[in-house]
Parts: sequence; structure tokens; C-alpha cells
Amino acid sequence: MEKHDEDDESWIRSAVDHIVMREKKYAAKEGRRPDYASDMIVEETFGFILAGHETTSTSVMWSIKMLADNPHEQTKLRKVLQDAFPQALAERRLPTNEEIHDTNIPYLDASIEELLRCSPTLPMNSRTTVKDTVILGRHIPKGTLVLLTGTNMHGTHLPPYAIEESLRSESSQNAKIQGKSSGTWNKDDMGQFKPSRWLKDDGEGNLVFDSMAGPSLGFGLGIRGCYGRRLAYIEMRSLIVLIVWRFVLEKCPEEVAGYDAVDGITRRPKKCFVKLRDAY
Repeated sequence: MEKHDEDDESWIRSAVDHIVMREKKYAAKEGRRPDYASDMIVEETFGFILAGHETTSTSVMWSIKMLADNPHEQTKLRKVLQDAFPQALAERRLPTNEEIHDTNIPYLDASIEELLRCSPTLPMNSRTTVKDTVILGRHIPKGTLVLLTGTNMHGTHLPPYAIEESLRSESSQNAKIQGKSSGTWNKDDMGQFKPSRWLKDDGEGNLVFDSMAGPSLGFGLGIRGCYGRRLAYIEMRSLIVLIVWRFVLEKCPEEVAGYDAVDGITRRPKKCFVKLRDAY
């Protein structure tokens, strides 16, 4: 790191490189020596390696169950992929990594977002207030641990609570006025697996993916959001495409199905079995 100019980012190859670079910049700004082995850096690196892999694998487990239990959406996704990768279909091969990640497929993006919204991968999220603050009119002292449930949350999975707009923060109110806040889900079907809720008409008759269609907190929000979000999307895109392309996921018998979960680092399904047949 000491050999590189602090404004030169061409050498960066990983998340750890980013962390090291930022520590050097902050240390210079604060007039201290960089501490590349601080507790914060060690914890962030450990979390990125462990939680990043664990959360993706758990999300894929839930995704397999949901796709098997929703055959119409699964079949539609497979047809969309076959139309997007005609050469791979003609050659009876798997799509390449370049094909998967360089092709714009709105329904695939919508399916992944819906799988993540419906997957109860994280039982809860937490943040500690660094100063006294006010949340929806309630005073929250500095140092308070604020917990956000990750499953069956009102607004994302259940109908939202009625909140008086004047209780929201100024930034929240301004975001709504400026059209920068997310939409809301239809309360009649928000508990269902429905990828099309993430699609909208672009005004020219085309359906495009809308990441702000409604609330979803799988990765948190803002500058304190999940550091591994981009990696998770890359992994999910590759895995979902290859699984759906190659196999038809059939519904399992009741004795080995269900959505009961066990909590650990993540919330994993107690029973995760799969019944497969060739897609082609």
C-alpha cells in the first residue's frame, strides 16, 4: 500500500484493498499512523468473508424452495432466459459468465430482487446510535441499540403502519416530495412471491426493472448498508441463472418441505430438499 499514490486506485483488486486504501486516507486526514489491524478492520474483513458467503448460500436455499413452490414464475423465468441466450440454447450449453452478466434481462433482475425480498435470510438487523436522535417523534439516546426485524416486517412483507408524515425526518419528507423514496406494495399480494411487482413500463411499451418499486431491507440502506451487496447480486445472478437454466425444480412432498427455519449466523430452512429433472 505504501508504494501506491493515495489517489491511484488502479491497483485495487478486492474489498480488503478498498478498506486498506480508505484507512490510509483517513489516517492522513486525522494526522495519525494507519492501523491496518484495528478491531474495526478485522471485524469488517471477517464479516465480509464469513457473512458474505453464508448469507448468499442461505438465500439460494430459500430461493430454490420458492421457485419450486411457484412453478409458473419459474417457467416464465426459464423462458425469458432462453430468449435472452439463444446461442446457448441452440448449442445446448450453459450460458457463459459474460452472457449472464452483460445481458440486460429485466425479469431476471426482478426475480432476484423478489427472491431476496421474500427470503428470511437475516432474522434482524441492528444499528447503534452514535448521537442523540429522534425517530418518528421518539427520542433515542446516544448508544442505543436499534433492532430491525428482517422477517414479516410491516412495509416489506405485511401492510405498513399508518405513520403521520409530520413525524418523519426532514430528509425522509423531502425524498418523498422529490420522488426519490421507494413505492409501496399492494397490501393484497405483498405476502406472495411476485417478481412482476419490480417491473414498470418505460413509457415506450417496454418493461424495465425498477429497484425503487417498493421497500426491501435485505441489505440495509444508506452509507451503513451491506458492504457485500454488489458481490451478493453477482453471485445470486450466476447461481439462479445456472440452476433454472439446467433444471426444473419440482415441489417436494410435504414431509420434506415447509418454511420452518433455524437461526444461526443466518436464518436457514430446517428442511431444504430439492426434486430435480432436466430442463432440456
